[in-house]
Amino acid sequence: MTRALLPALLLASGCGFEDIVDDRMGTIDADLAEIHDRLEDLEAENVALRDRLAAVEIGSGASGWIREPETWLVPGDYANLQAALVAAADVRIWPSGRLTIQLEPGDHALVGPITLAHPDGQRIDIIGDLEGTATTTLQCGGAGCFDLSTGGSLGALAGLDLSGPGSGVAVEVGSNGRITLGPGLRISKFETGLSASTGGVIRGEGVILDSNRVGVMAESGGIIDLLEGSVRNSTLVGLAAEPGGLVVAYDVDVAGGTGGLSARGGQIWAPLASVSDQRRVAFSAAEGGRILGARTRAAANGIAYEAVDGGHLVMDNATATGNVVDVSLDNGSSASMPGFTGSNAPGTVEVRYRSTWFSAGTMPGAGVVVSEHDGKFYAH
Repeated sequence: MTRALLPALLLASGCGFEDIVDDRMGTIDADLAEIHDRLEDLEAENVALRDRLAAVEIGSGASGWIREPETWLVPGDYANLQAALVAAADVRIWPSGRLTIQLEPGDHALVGPITLAHPDGQRIDIIGDLEGTATTTLQCGGAGCFDLSTGGSLGALAGLDLSGPGSGVAVEVGSNGRITLGPGLRISKFETGLSASTGGVIRGEGVILDSNRVGVMAESGGIIDLLEGSVRNSTLVGLAAEPGGLVVAYDVDVAGGTGGLSARGGQIWAPLASVSDQRRVAFSAAEGGRILGARTRAAANGIAYEAVDGGHLVMDNATATGNVVDVSLDNGSSASMPGFTGSNAPGTVEVRYRSTWFSAGTMPGAGVVVSEHDGKFYAH
């Protein structure tokens, strides 16, 4: 059929060209609507299939997924924190989702420490007032607040006061567990504030630890990494690293108490750390322990920098002001302190060895030397 005959045939049939186009478009629209409906059915089937597969993967009776960030209020949605965590155990959290359990201002009592073995615990946050306008307190018993010593992870703790009875561990992490401590977290009146061991990792920013016997303790492969924040009024020691433990204290302020930083067989990295008003010692390395720092400050302490029994200090541009003793060394210990500025006049250094003061380069006894060379002090 030629193009010239098409208009004549349309006229003869009494059917206009526009009518044919309209009919055809109507058919196409109907086909598209059917395809759209089918796609919706397939998507619903796909979601149901994912949920069934997830239930098989979970194997713990989980009843659903959290696919978008959502917040549960305590006591608005759940009576207490434990009830919210029991409910959370019945869901899984998609990588795109996050569960925030927000405690309203006031006092919240814990019955026993929180243990968490949720497979998506790293996507669960427990928070209080992040604006700092109200106080949200968790009153913890003698066993502590959060016990992840046998594993498990938690996304973040922030905006909370963790208050103890003078015993227990506020936050304990082990067996490769993980937890993040956010701004506005205050921990007070525990035997130990933070404890990490056996591969457990605690990371915190702006955390305040006050009036604990031991502020921070890392041992046996545990790591505690703190940025800023403060450790105050520890009755035994502020930051402690036992054998195999690592404490990182970047720009952390340690004030008041008996001892500041103690690396007894472990390691402490303390750039920009400031330690003041310790009755005994600010920085102490012992039994093979090591403290590394840069631009650290020690003021108004009994001893500013101490290394005993094979301990080692490596401090770059450290300062000591108003301490009873600036540097104390004993029994095979050493201190490398280039750029050190002590309480004495610039360019002079005095070191105490076994309660006796010696100028650098002297020999306090047979086989014992206190020496200075390029800012390195040795007692051996």
